[in-house]
Amino acid sequence: MIEEVSTETVRERLERGDEFDLIDIREDEDYADGHLPEADHVTIEELEETVVDRDWADEVVVYCYRGNSSIQAARLITEYGDAERVVSMAGGYQDWEPLEAVAAD
Repeated sequence: MIEEVSTETVRERLERGDEFDLIDIREDEDYADGHLPEADHVTIEELEETVVDRDWADEVVVYCYRGNSSIQAARLITEYGDAERVVSMAGGYQDWEPLEAVAAD
């Protein structure tokens, strides 16, 4: 079972400067419209192609639109990646405060 963490937990970890991979699996246009600070953009399709070859941090947080697809992505990383801990951000991007999101250049 994939553990879920709250948006508040992710925010606190970002503010502390904790080291972890933050992965946004939403579509290109949604990522371009805004995303969490320091999030890497990796769509599900890209993730399926690169999960084995990517050098994952010890901890990975995955998020999507509402927190459903990210659970599936976290399972994929858990099974095929080399991260020690993979979690999904509950509520996804819709629960993140939009004013704190980063618009892509």
